[in-house]
Amino acid sequence: MQQKNTSNSDFLERTDKLSNEYGCSLRELAPKIGVSEATLFGARSGKIPISLKTWSKLEHAEESLGLNKAVYPVEPTQNPLQVVEPPGSYGCQSKGRYLEQRVSDLESKYVEILEMFSELRNGQKKILRASEKNGGTADEH
Repeated sequence: MQQKNTSNSDFLERTDKLSNEYGCSLRELAPKIGVSEATLFGARSGKIPISLKTWSKLEHAEESLGLNKAVYPVEPTQNPLQVVEPPGSYGCQSKGRYLEQRVSDLESKYVEILEMFSELRNGQKKILRASEKNGGTADEH
């Protein structure tokens, strides 16, 4: 048997809590959160990796019961394309909010890059115009 990591321990704890809140067995919990029994028990045992889709379904079930909505860290990562491990704890926000923030951050960076290219293009045009006025040599003042 594989050693359980933090993700599996978190999944185990959260599915136990959901099972208690619903007042049902783990077998009955699987369809309530929208996963197969094999997925639920495999993820709980650490035998299969827990997909983002499964984390999302778990979060949705928690939200429908008004339970903790935490999955993604608030702090942005160094690399905007880096995938963040889903299970979270205190100081976290929902997956949807996290993704909205990441998209917003990326859009801002994109706009900054476009502005930089525009400034470079304008600078090149000024240099070319100055070069044409000076008979083919750009003035470096």
